[in-house]
Amino acid sequence: MCGMSTPSPQVDRRTALWDSMLDAEMNSCYWDLVSARYTSWDLWIKITIAVTASGTVAGWSIWAQNPGAVVWKTLSGTAALVALFHPYLCSSERLKRSSELVATWKEVFIDYELLWYEDGVLESNQSWAEFEAIKRREAKIDETRLPRSEVLIEKAYRHVLEKRRLVNG
Repeated sequence: MCGMSTPSPQVDRRTALWDSMLDAEMNSCYWDLVSARYTSWDLWIKITIAVTASGTVAGWSIWAQNPGAVVWKTLSGTAALVALFHPYLCSSERLKRSSELVATWKEVFIDYELLWYEDGVLESNQSWAEFEAIKRREAKIDETRLPRSEVLIEKAYRHVLEKRRLVNG
């Protein structure tokens, strides 16, 4: 944020802190939803692979009697396809990165919230300096390696509005 070292009027400081706090809370909520989605997908994909693969192995003796059985081929193909797409949909990097973003945004949100309760108008120079430091940390957060979900963004936004009683809900 350019010109942060030049303090603005009190109303603008209060608004800047409030907006930053809500943005951080929304990002924390959003990345929590993303992380939960990846974790859920990872679990269900692993279960699907285990079930289809074990069904295929268990069926070998049964299907060996009936070489034209479609079920064996379907289970085998499903296991292969799911295993093939699993690293793309739920890579360990995505799971790790989304979890890190949850923690990072929660920390930023808590710092803003504590500052809000301590000096909501950022009246003191020390409070303004803390605000600047948090904004600088926030600017370094890298979200570029994960796709965005408009559905989850809207869900996180609504959650924050309802939690803060900023909308009837």
